[in-house]
Amino acid sequence: MKGYFFGVLLVLSASTSVASDIVNGWTGNTTISKIHSEATRTLFAFKDVQGTCGHPNFWVLPIEKEAYLEVSKIKHSLLLTAFSAKKVVNVRCENSRITDFSVLE
Repeated sequence: MKGYFFGVLLVLSASTSVASDIVNGWTGNTTISKIHSEATRTLFAFKDVQGTCGHPNFWVLPIEKEAYLEVSKIKHSLLLTAFSAKKVVNVRCENSRITDFSVLE
């Protein structure tokens, strides 16, 4: 029984320590400082934002498939345009991925 209890504690502590590395919330008003594009996702780094979302040092915006493909393309285009124009953004992270954002003047 003690071995089983220790194993459960070990698994729970490992999962909570990984989860604490992920920020669930908003960046606050900031600018995009770096973009890294991969086949299935785009990674964004923000100036003066301490937390990450889904990847060390970056916030992840997955490239969706099927039904959400058009929405995914629009979100990527808006964030790439904001980066190019050095616009202020406010980005929300939920479940290790970017879900919402605002582009400000």
